[in-house]
Amino acid sequence: MEWLYWIGGGVALTALVLFVLNIIVRSMRHAVLLAKYGSDTVVEKLLAHTIWQGMSREQLVDALGQPHVKEARTVRGKSVEVYKYGPLPRNSFRWRITLSSGKVTGWEEKAG
Repeated sequence: MEWLYWIGGGVALTALVLFVLNIIVRSMRHAVLLAKYGSDTVVEKLLAHTIWQGMSREQLVDALGQPHVKEARTVRGKSVEVYKYGPLPRNSFRWRITLSSGKVTGWEEKAG
């Protein structure tokens, strides 16, 4: 039964190490984004994966990562892109985010 204490201690130590590493990585990411955007408010929104009207394409990718699918077309002379995230069954996606001239203009979220 002594081996159970060793396993339990190993699991606890592993969890602690992962927790500390997560804090370090988040802190480093915060510093990089702060240097890039110069605004703590923007950085906190990006780290919280928040989408807002007028955010840039680069901010969107920093918040959510590269989209699973990108669609691009021209509508009335303006470049319109749709970024799709979170694949669902039947060729559907959880989020469809529309960008016009490189800025977020709207988004749809499906319950999944």
